[in-house]
Amino acid sequence: MTTQHISENLKPKPFDEGSILDVLEGKFQSIVVVGHDLNKSSTIVGSSLPISLFAEEANRVRPGFVNLVGISRPEHVRQNINTLIEADAVIINGLGFFTTGAGVPFLQEMEGKPLFIYLHETEFAVVGAEARHPARVPLFWRTLPYMHILFSTQKQADWYRSVLPVEGTVVYNAIDIGDASGRVRVEEISSSSPLRVLNVATVQDRKGPQLFDKVAQIAANKRMNMEFTWVGKKTDWLSDSFKFSEAVNWVGQVPHDDVVRYMRASDLFFLSSIDDPLPLSTTEAAYNGMRLVSYSIPGSEELFREAPGYKSFDEYDAEAALNAIIHVQKVSAQHINYDEILQLLSPPNLTKRIAVAMVLHAENAIYPGICVVDKDWQQKIEEVRTQIAPGDQKENIKKLGKFKRFISGTSRDLLAAFGEWVLDLEGPVAAKKYLKPLAEIRSDGWKQFLKAAEDEFGKGRYFEAISLADEASSLRPSLKEAKAIRHAAITELIKKGEKHSKKIRNSPNNNELNHTAERFFERLFEIGSNNPRILCCYSEYLQSSGKNIEALLFIRRTTLLDPKIMKYKRRFIFLILRLRRWYELRLLLRTITRF
Repeated sequence: MTTQHISENLKPKPFDEGSILDVLEGKFQSIVVVGHDLNKSSTIVGSSLPISLFAEEANRVRPGFVNLVGISRPEHVRQNINTLIEADAVIINGLGFFTTGAGVPFLQEMEGKPLFIYLHETEFAVVGAEARHPARVPLFWRTLPYMHILFSTQKQADWYRSVLPVEGTVVYNAIDIGDASGRVRVEEISSSSPLRVLNVATVQDRKGPQLFDKVAQIAANKRMNMEFTWVGKKTDWLSDSFKFSEAVNWVGQVPHDDVVRYMRASDLFFLSSIDDPLPLSTTEAAYNGMRLVSYSIPGSEELFREAPGYKSFDEYDAEAALNAIIHVQKVSAQHINYDEILQLLSPPNLTKRIAVAMVLHAENAIYPGICVVDKDWQQKIEEVRTQIAPGDQKENIKKLGKFKRFISGTSRDLLAAFGEWVLDLEGPVAAKKYLKPLAEIRSDGWKQFLKAAEDEFGKGRYFEAISLADEASSLRPSLKEAKAIRHAAITELIKKGEKHSKKIRNSPNNNELNHTAERFFERLFEIGSNNPRILCCYSEYLQSSGKNIEALLFIRRTTLLDPKIMKYKRRFIFLILRLRRWYELRLLLRTITRF
């Protein structure tokens, strides 16, 4: 097996302990690595392992040269701000720096320093982060072109470059698993013993427990002599619909020494991940003498594709995965040797690659500061808008869609520039999330909110119309048109509420109807908890639902807010009589007679 497909400058070369200083000391006196899970008090695992090995290698030669700073909480920023300010260069470890939100104060202090980011996430993880942190990930995207990226694989680099024009170096990663003398050689598989298939990963959708389980079930149904084991704890990122079947031995989390024992007792490592830049578990499995199988998308394929003991499958499908397992099972152990790849993924060689990348690209990685970054993006928006022909609606929408990924949780001017583009192209309803910053820099900004409120009202979307009318009123308190829209929208919502109450009286046991009505009235109550008309409508709904005592409380509150609503009081008197709440009747009658 050769590593001919791997770039020549990344192939293993003799590593001198002092060479890291030879490369770095002329350029930097100190380096800081920041990440969301690099706290000294916690155990460093997962994507933090490679960069911690880089720090360990560097500090072994010169103590204190590389500092690890964890910033999972805001207090970590205050505790370590001086360390960052004194550093000559900064490496951000992964997307988590941005998604925690605690990293932004650090970013403000990085102006003028060479800024690098070591990425461990690819499309699946980034899209998931965008869904969970829609206001934070856009800052990551906007900052990316101003940093030099340390990529885990070439595949990962290709994906990021398909989204943005960015600069970076593929450095792969590493895991501290020992030297060549401790490696376990792959052994022949006995035909009389079951094929022991293992995966080591947290149980989450990205790691593919569904596929692993399906393969195990097919093998069991076909009466194949195979045993499947999964080592790793369940996480919150696992679909509720997934059921743990008995076809797999789900072990859960175990100490690392036990993980090694599981690997050495198994024959084949089946990485079922749908997306994984360069999983460390695959490297450890190769070191412990296992045959390897994975989907073709994860980064393992990039390094192991020519190794006879490895097989990938192109379709993310159980039958395809099982065929790959059968193929590798038949490969003779004498043809399997991972030595060259494992040497490439050793901590010393990772350290060398990171050091060389930092020295070569430091000048082009100077971070200009958040203000400069946002102004540059504002200019990019203007350039793209002016390059598109006014009548080319299809191309305009396409360009606009690409930019939406990068614009959120940012400066007022940048949001306003983008909001104006959306406003011109798609109208005020589509642009409503950008209207506030737009209104703040335009004297007629309230008109955009008012127009959007009118459009939403015309479409029967009364809750949205009220929200936009309120925004218009906040910019121009005396705006009669906004108040009129709000009043009209509440009237229409009350009509809807009365219909809901009537349906519930006619079908009290309809759970779906009750659930729909409950959600509607919760939203209605939120927009006018002190509005007598809404309170009356809400009280009527409570009565229809059989919640008479709760309705009575709202009757009292409505009476105190507006004692002149006689239409509703007559109805409520009958309710009080029916409940025999004489004190409430006396209170209500006393209130009425005062007016």
